Amino acid sequence: MVPDGRHRSDRRGRVPLHHRPEEGHHRDRRGHEHRAPEHRERAQDRSLHQPDDGLRRPASVPGRPGHRERGRARPVRDRARPAPRRPSAPRQAPDGDRAGRAGDRGDERRPALLRPDQEVCGAAGRLHPGGRPAHAHPQGQAAGHRRAVPRHARGPLPVKALEGKVAIVTGASRGIGRAIALAYAEAGAALALAARSKLDLEETAHLAAAHGQRALVIPTDVSAVAEVEALVARTRKDLGGLDILVNNAGVAKVAPLAETSVEDWRWMLETNLSAVFYGCRAAAPHLIAQRRGKVINVASVLGAVGLPGYAIYSAAKGGVIALTRTLGVEWARHGIQVNALAPGWFETDMTHAAFADPRISERLTRDIPMRRVGQAEEIGPLAVYLASAASDFMTGQTIFLDGGHSAA
Repeated sequence: MVPDGRHRSDRRGRVPLHHRPEEGHHRDRRGHEHRAPEHRERAQDRSLHQPDDGLRRPASVPGRPGHRERGRARPVRDRARPAPRRPSAPRQAPDGDRAGRAGDRGDERRPALLRPDQEVCGAAGRLHPGGRPAHAHPQGQAAGHRRAVPRHARGPLPVKALEGKVAIVTGASRGIGRAIALAYAEAGAALALAARSKLDLEETAHLAAAHGQRALVIPTDVSAVAEVEALVARTRKDLGGLDILVNNAGVAKVAPLAETSVEDWRWMLETNLSAVFYGCRAAAPHLIAQRRGKVINVASVLGAVGLPGYAIYSAAKGGVIALTRTLGVEWARHGIQVNALAPGWFETDMTHAAFADPRISERLTRDIPMRRVGQAEEIGPLAVYLASAASDFMTGQTIFLDGGHSAA
């Protein structure tokens, strides 16, 4: 019994039948007590005086501590509202970059500029310094997992994009190979120049030295496996490593297939296709061991477009494109990017005979949407891009530099 003689209500809030309803209340057939409408309005008026602090209070039960008689006004208490939280200053990373902080929409996080040894994992955006966290999936392929973009791969391509790198360029004695070698020297790379003609290689090395870079002259027959392996070994010994391999050497002989000898077939396939395989195979152990490297294979627009008289050349360059695509996938897990550069018609020593005939020259330029042929100097910037950190997320691709010929 409570002090006023009433019984406590049971767990369901029902009041015993012998309990006399309070003023303004009535009891239904089941013994439930209800408030009259006019008293309900009074209770609503009293609720306007309660502090609006957003807290939900449980209903009071007769007999429990804190229970009040119905109809009595509850005293209004002054509650101190918490002071609004000030936005915290952005957290600074050790190198001065801004670290991400919670945004204004739920648990989303603003993008963060991370150090190269950090990565973002999961939807919460937690930072993991170096390596892959234990819960991450292999190769970072799980949803919500991405690696941070290296600092040197952001923004425009720097002038010295290849500074401190060592590059092998085959077929560097003239034409496209010489243009690529000089572009690499200007970008800051040390060079190992390979071709059959030592005299022409020395001229290329002299031009590269004007950019302040060392250029090693190594006469090489790229169709000979032993000479290609010796080229890679000497480059690593004399220049201290190998970062970039450009398989550019190539030959061409224009003739209908029915008039082509077996010796011509083997000669063109060995120089244009097998030499690419020999170079990649010789460089593979070193590039895989250091878990980084760039391989640029020079293909041709004729690897995708047919032209009478170039059956063997087209077959070889088509093989280069296929080999590039497969190696790009195969070596991706080793941190090596393999891409192909497919030039169109350029004014070089190899195409001089074709452009000497006005009829052939007019027909070739007619098939090019830009109505002109390329200059060797135009290929250098693209070759630098493929060898730089800016192309770290590109592999197995073939880029056509042909004035729109392959797209027409």
